[in-house]
Amino acid sequence: MSNSRSNENLPLSKILKSPSKMAWGTYFFCLIFNWLIPNAGFLSTLIGFLGLTSLVLAIGLSIINYLSKKQKQEASIRNNVLKNLEFLNTQFDENIANQTLDELRGLSSSFDSQNFYNSALELIITHKGDARIKVFALNMGRWYYSLQRPERKPTIYDEQAIQNDINARNS
Repeated sequence: MSNSRSNENLPLSKILKSPSKMAWGTYFFCLIFNWLIPNAGFLSTLIGFLGLTSLVLAIGLSIINYLSKKQKQEASIRNNVLKNLEFLNTQFDENIANQTLDELRGLSSSFDSQNFYNSALELIITHKGDARIKVFALNMGRWYYSLQRPERKPTIYDEQAIQNDINARNS
């Protein structure tokens, strides 16, 4: 217990775990140094260059960190959607279907969207005659086609394509 507490008391250990925080800290150190000692000659120029380099590095690392977190979130959403679709394949639950649609709206990319839509269409075959599944497939189709449109709304032609897909699976 004392080992974990001693690590928590060291702010440097926390800073070293995050390169972007280190870069931001270096940048602010350089800013403060040049503000306190404005006419240090070559040292001032060197510190200014170090500060500028740290700023660029800090911004780059912050962007990479943000994108990495977003990618992990989307992977988690995809895994949840796949689990939900597998569950819906065995038994249909409207709450799980609505939860799946809500999670899909959180995705910013169209990666796997066609597979998700096709899985929803396959549910029509698995659960013949269930009108709730058709509504679910319709909503999944609207989500899928909306990803392909600049204004994120399916067109009347998309609605017709979705209806044709549902009818083809239903016959």
